[in-house]
Amino acid sequence: MTSTSIKRDGQRLFSGQEDYIPIQVKNKDKASRPDIDSFAHALSRDERAVGFFIAWDFTKDALTEIARLAKAASPLVVIPVPVQKLIAETFDAELLSLMGV
Repeated sequence: MTSTSIKRDGQRLFSGQEDYIPIQVKNKDKASRPDIDSFAHALSRDERAVGFFIAWDFTKDALTEIARLAKAASPLVVIPVPVQKLIAETFDAELLSLMGV
């Protein structure tokens, strides 16, 4: 659900929070293609082009789907983040690079 769809008395409840990047976290050994498909659907529904997907690891099919989504007519960028990489010291620099900072 997008923040723009939540209203009370004609006012958006989360005004000013439209600029965010969705994050999906899965506590499973390997995120699979259906996990990525679900997240991509949520991104599309929420009108987001980029999202982070955090899991212990990713199946080959999940990574293939992530690559396919990036090349689609309406591209979606799903950034896979293995937990091991998340806790590595080098992740900060890589994250800034991915975000264009």
